[in-house]
Amino acid sequence: MNASGFKPALPGISSSKSLGFFSFSGGNQPFDLKPRGVCLIKAAMEETRTLKLDVNGKVGDKLPNGHAGKNHNQLSTIGNSTNIKWHECPVEKIDRQKLLKQKGCVIWITGLSGSGKSTVACALSHMLYQRGNLSYILDGDNIRHGLNRDLSFKTEDRAENIRRVGEVAKLFADAGFICIACLISPYRRDRAECRAMLPSEGFVEVFMDVPLQVCENRDPKGLYKLARAGKIKGILREPQCNRVLLAYLTVKSSNIHLYLTGFTGIDDPYEPPLDAEIVLQCNTGDCSTPCDMAEKVISYLEVSVHDHSTEQIQNPCQKLLSSLQCLENPLRPQYNGGIIVNPELNDGLRGWSTFGDAKTEHRESNGNKYVVAHSRKNPYGSMSQKLYLKKNHLYTFSAWVQVSEGNVQVTAIFKTDSGFKKAGSVFAEPKCWSMLKGGLTVDSSGPAELYFESNNTSVEIWVDSISLQPFTEKEWRSHQDQSIERTRKEKVRIQAIDEQGNPLSNATISIKQNKLRFPFGCAINKNILSNTAYQDWFTSRFGVTAFEDEMKWYSTEATRGQVDYSVPDAMLAFAEQHNIAVRGHNVIWDDPKYQNGWVNSLSPNDFRTAVQARVGSVMTRYRGRLIAWDVVNENMHFSFVESKLGQNASSAIYNWAGKTDGLTTLFLNEYDTIEKSGDGAASPAKYHQKLKEIQSFPGNANLRMGIGLESHFTIPNLPYMRASLDTLASANVPIWLTEVDVQGNPAQQAQYLEQILREAYSYPKIAGIVIWSAWKPQGCYRMCLTDNNFKNLATGDVVDKLLHEWGGSLIGMTDANGFFEASLSHGDYNVKIIRHGVTDISSSTSNLKVAPTVASRTNLIHQCLIEPRRAQYEGGIIANPDFTHGVQGWIVFGQGAVKEGISKNGNRYIVAHSRRQPLDSISQKVQLEKGKLYSFSAWVQINGGRGNVAVVFKMSRGELVRGGKVLAGNGCWSLLKGGVFANTSSRVEILFESKNTEAEIWVDNVSLQPFTMEQWRSHQDESTDKERKGKVRFEVRNANGTAIEGARFSIKQTKSDFPFGCCMNYHIINSTDYQNWFALRFKYTTFTNEMKWYSTEKIQGQENYTVADAMVRFAQQNGISIRGHNIFWDDPVYQPHWVKNLTSEELQKAAAQRIKSVVSRYAGQLIAWDVMNENLHFSFFEDKLGKNASAVYYARAYQLDPDTTMFLNEYNTIEYSSDEKANPFNYKTKLDEILSYPGNQGISAGIGLQGHFGSGQPNLAYMRSCLDILGSTGLPIWLTEVDVGKDPNQAEYLEQVLREGYSHPAVKGIIMFVGPANAGFNSTVLADEDFKNTPAGDVVDKLIDEWKFQTTEIKADGKGSIEIPLFHGDYNITVKDPVSSSLTAFSYKMTKDVTRDTVHLRINA
Repeated sequence: MNASGFKPALPGISSSKSLGFFSFSGGNQPFDLKPRGVCLIKAAMEETRTLKLDVNGKVGDKLPNGHAGKNHNQLSTIGNSTNIKWHECPVEKIDRQKLLKQKGCVIWITGLSGSGKSTVACALSHMLYQRGNLSYILDGDNIRHGLNRDLSFKTEDRAENIRRVGEVAKLFADAGFICIACLISPYRRDRAECRAMLPSEGFVEVFMDVPLQVCENRDPKGLYKLARAGKIKGILREPQCNRVLLAYLTVKSSNIHLYLTGFTGIDDPYEPPLDAEIVLQCNTGDCSTPCDMAEKVISYLEVSVHDHSTEQIQNPCQKLLSSLQCLENPLRPQYNGGIIVNPELNDGLRGWSTFGDAKTEHRESNGNKYVVAHSRKNPYGSMSQKLYLKKNHLYTFSAWVQVSEGNVQVTAIFKTDSGFKKAGSVFAEPKCWSMLKGGLTVDSSGPAELYFESNNTSVEIWVDSISLQPFTEKEWRSHQDQSIERTRKEKVRIQAIDEQGNPLSNATISIKQNKLRFPFGCAINKNILSNTAYQDWFTSRFGVTAFEDEMKWYSTEATRGQVDYSVPDAMLAFAEQHNIAVRGHNVIWDDPKYQNGWVNSLSPNDFRTAVQARVGSVMTRYRGRLIAWDVVNENMHFSFVESKLGQNASSAIYNWAGKTDGLTTLFLNEYDTIEKSGDGAASPAKYHQKLKEIQSFPGNANLRMGIGLESHFTIPNLPYMRASLDTLASANVPIWLTEVDVQGNPAQQAQYLEQILREAYSYPKIAGIVIWSAWKPQGCYRMCLTDNNFKNLATGDVVDKLLHEWGGSLIGMTDANGFFEASLSHGDYNVKIIRHGVTDISSSTSNLKVAPTVASRTNLIHQCLIEPRRAQYEGGIIANPDFTHGVQGWIVFGQGAVKEGISKNGNRYIVAHSRRQPLDSISQKVQLEKGKLYSFSAWVQINGGRGNVAVVFKMSRGELVRGGKVLAGNGCWSLLKGGVFANTSSRVEILFESKNTEAEIWVDNVSLQPFTMEQWRSHQDESTDKERKGKVRFEVRNANGTAIEGARFSIKQTKSDFPFGCCMNYHIINSTDYQNWFALRFKYTTFTNEMKWYSTEKIQGQENYTVADAMVRFAQQNGISIRGHNIFWDDPVYQPHWVKNLTSEELQKAAAQRIKSVVSRYAGQLIAWDVMNENLHFSFFEDKLGKNASAVYYARAYQLDPDTTMFLNEYNTIEYSSDEKANPFNYKTKLDEILSYPGNQGISAGIGLQGHFGSGQPNLAYMRSCLDILGSTGLPIWLTEVDVGKDPNQAEYLEQVLREGYSHPAVKGIIMFVGPANAGFNSTVLADEDFKNTPAGDVVDKLIDEWKFQTTEIKADGKGSIEIPLFHGDYNITVKDPVSSSLTAFSYKMTKDVTRDTVHLRINA
């Protein structure tokens, strides 16, 4: 059941998923509030807000404790209310929650008029009532009948309307109600302020995403008709800056609109939520019923807060309540008990009787009533209730139980005409209530009797809050589909545009999935090595596998000491060749009948030696190449190793396995845990106990464990399966179905297989599925998918149907604006856009990656267009840039040949073909002028597959300078960007390079545009003004509303929002001068070496953080934020000396200790971690531990410190265009590799670019093009170690680099690797031995001053207003009245998401 025990309209997927605001676990837990500034008036777009200040200049706003001006000991002034005091009462919020058995929260429903807000709110309230929960609706119209009847629909009154409703909703939530507020609430700022009034888990925003046309067609109040007729008037409203994110190729646009504040949706804007918890969509002819929409709200609220390794969106209103928790009082019954009579025992023993030889008694404790079975003489002696069960229904069961003593398993059983059916079990305890959850189906309709069983007849069984809820198969399937939509898919919006950037309406969009992100596979055996038909059938469907027998001990060591891995080696090579992930099955099998003969005869000591050898042999051989290990197979049913080595044998083997391959997930693989409710040996409760037993064994606390459920079914009991998964999900480790098959006739197999796969795929915590259908000529283990000719059987058709349903292909048409929307399963896709309405139909293809929402910020989409766009700057100094004059101006470079090409649309381009060398291509000679920067671009493609194409500048002395690179494809055009700086005036030759000499290089619309340094600087300044500043207009009036002309504003910036800092080293600990010099300038830092492994553990096992700790204390005392640098360094040169000679096993153990030690020590104290430093250039850990070593360490760092951003830190990505290893495209590939590794989807990732520039002029054009490419990922970019080599112009070059970084919108922070001379810095030195500035230091101080608003005084105009651009950051502002000379002070924050702001101030009020 869900932990609340209340009825959702459809069964909850997880018992750890509760309607969180219903559940109550006791304890007065403080709530986390969203931080709010004194004058926080920003939203995603410009808004106007009126603030009333008192005579002391204090803003009447909500304080972080949630009560305006709350002070227990003093009188307060809040807004116009003076001499007020907050009174505490003995009955607090937590007491009300206990009384109501629910937690209060606010469900805020927003949307256009006519979108159905009130209707859905009423449906939702009714469903909550049916569940026994107290709710109240605050309807926008209803509120205006009373509380807000004095308010109009003007902008300021609308804001006040929302504020009042928010305050009332907060009071309802505080009282313990589920408050449903349904208002248009069109402005994000107003909704954000209401959200900020409540604890973070107490506000759920529901967006009614209904198109204006649909709402207007409904027009239930006739308001749209009045608005169109001009009968709803408003006032002029200031323009807003709207930002629209297009999911296709991530296009951003900014447009200015002028709105009239009249009717929302017609002449006044509605700002849709950017991050609503729930979105309810309705399009013409495709609308869910209000009840279905309310169901979706309930369904969302059922989803629990999962651990960070899952892909599930977290519910902000949810407190996780494990199904294994033991509560002081039971929760109310699920579904109000369903068909159970007297489920809460509030009516004595009505409906209940005695079963077996026992006595039953009705008891009451602390007001809670329950039934007790005592004086039991046999296991089944208990209480019972008779019911009538129907065929073709699925029954979910739950009850809360406890026992009088011990820790005892209690089972719920249904006695039916066809036999006894166990519904579920739980280990119960005395003095607290445990939730027993399960389910059943019946073979035929008829009477049944529910009773409880415990083999310990000496204990009393106490039972309360019993529920049995039936669902039709259609209802169950509907819930599966809803869960799949929510957990396995994302909505994607694609826009088709032509070469000029214009939207293409009525274009055909063809979407085909290349790879399903969810691991779905099938077992294989050695037959696949020699059967190409088997290979083709398999590789066209599956992305993951397990070997049926070939990796097992009895297969690889039939004779002791004679190990043969030739077959599994060949099978693994086949899998790797086809990018198929492999689960290792298995290391040890605990079943005595599956041991080699020589193993059975070993003495305990010899057996221990043999097992250790087996673990070391197989796991070392395949370390880093598998995604999982089944370590001790089926050791809940069998105990062969325990009989030899003692009861802790399996736990010890897991310990050995972890030491051998700790980077791979270690599974406990078992059968009948979800298949059969009657198998007590492997029930979910016992499985959970076994898992805990393994994890609690000394040394096993940090093992990467997983739950493996074999899933060998006969007739599936889906309610029991779901209940079992709920119980297991509370362990917070990945769950896989590892060996799925069904026993029975072919028709039954297909039907049941589909049911099982759908149930598993829809369950959020299931991380992968493997079907156990390895093909053999003589037949499969229990279930085949094909015949011997690899034609699908009915089961194979089921698999293909689901693969298509969960991915497959989709075709549609773009709308009038070129958009097409689809809900796509997480995975990789090819998107083909077919353009119509031209002389010849043309098409282009792009790649699309659909990932879970939490990870979708990483957009590694490769842009590829139908036709190339026009040349930038009309080609600049390039002759014949678009090849409209054939090949004029262009010649062949190297060998090969050149020809003209022309597309079906008449577009001309040039083709380099018959190439023999990478540089064989086309070329053009141009004149470069000394001191200028040249920005380059071209559109390229190759005629086969995909490959890198680079632009190369052959300089006058013959040296080759690579100016940029792109990954080009076939059939569409990719933009190649780059640039070069001219150190001398000379004639150079531009050519193209591809190492794939078999490919033709197609080129079009080439551009090379020169810029003087002055022009480049001008662009930097423009970008800085746009990206780092916002405009604000302050309007000041006195108490009667009269503008105060001549008021004087004094504005001082107290903090910059842009992180600009400098590294520090250990010298700062003992140098006051260094400390003062540093703290005066910088609020962000990185330690040069002091956190690195070779500094903290010089001798193995002797960790010393003394220096790093002291530096952290200094930084914290001075308000300086720290980037953690670094956890590991992939360069073999920079390892602790003792690490270099470790074996792989020893390194793995040492590295595990290192990451745990350093990350745990500084968790919550850093803003970033460089996890694996420079692992594009080096591979020390990959060489030792396998190709996934870095990805695994990112996962581990994230587990240890989930709130810190994890960076990939690399050099020469922006500094040096000729470094192939770390170019932007290789960087993106590595980043994608790390983030797509299982378990890494939720990582908050960042791009770290070291920025170690050499001597000489930096290539700013190349640097900018690289930042553009990496900026397309949407991840934060930091320049992490900026310095410039020694050079007479070092200070000038440093300034250029810093300005380029600061002006680029994708750069979110800059740290310099520079410092004072007396701290040992000798490359880029900012201060000499006396801490006097060097020229480079002068540059840094100049930029610090320039990038900070200079304190100034400004006089208000006749309207009492001033308008001024401000850098993003915090400000103290004082307003002086020109008549009274009184001063009013307040704080203000200019945030990054605001381009223009207006603040109305009233002083002397």
